[in-house]
Amino acid sequence: MDADRLAGFYIEMGEARAHRALGRAVAELETLLLRLRAHHGAADGGAEMARTATRMRNIADPLGFDSLARVSGDVALLARRGDPVALAAVMARLDRVMQRTLKMVWDLRDLSG
Repeated sequence: MDADRLAGFYIEMGEARAHRALGRAVAELETLLLRLRAHHGAADGGAEMARTATRMRNIADPLGFDSLARVSGDVALLARRGDPVALAAVMARLDRVMQRTLKMVWDLRDLSG
């Protein structure tokens, strides 16, 4: 996580607004991950996976969730390429990175009260 970028987000929006926006962004990221899982392995899911993963990257990047942004970008690339073995491996990695990201967000919320 890029703490400086996340701090800048809070400074720009103000603590209360940023806190609410972060909650909405995390909920959207979780929804997008569920969509990725649903499309993974579907015969025609590659294009939709690429769009969904790109959306995920576009949400994660400005918040400073660098690993999540990078791995979701990898999912988009592999979905377009149609490499099922590599895509399965990167989807598993995305699950792990998402769990770590959620834990960091929850820990931040606990610290802020």
